[in-house]
Amino acid sequence: MKIAYTLIQKYINKNHKIITFDFNGKKTAIQLSDIIYLESFLHEITIHTSSNFYKYSSTFNKMMSLINSTNIVRIHKSYAVNLFWVKEIYKEKLLLRNGVTLKIGKKYQQDVLASYKEYLLK
Repeated sequence: MKIAYTLIQKYINKNHKIITFDFNGKKTAIQLSDIIYLESFLHEITIHTSSNFYKYSSTFNKMMSLINSTNIVRIHKSYAVNLFWVKEIYKEKLLLRNGVTLKIGKKYQQDVLASYKEYLLK
């Protein structure tokens, strides 16, 4: 029973984690599972979800540290994706389930493929 409880707790923490940030002058909370992808331009992060998008002032590295999830993977200096939303991966780009195509940076290609294979095996 103790082992089952621990496994359930790990699953909940991993898949239902909530991040909070300032959006339009108020604290906003979203579940990591709702994130489709993140986009960075200068010091502004755009969080794309299935129902909305949020702009957040931060560096990409700080945002990735806040998220701290193996399901959200950096694919480019300006993009990170939730692996759940990946439909197809090509050498230099990937297609998301919502039809968005994002470029995979050369530096990230091997890590993206390895992370996606690991994700599929979970």
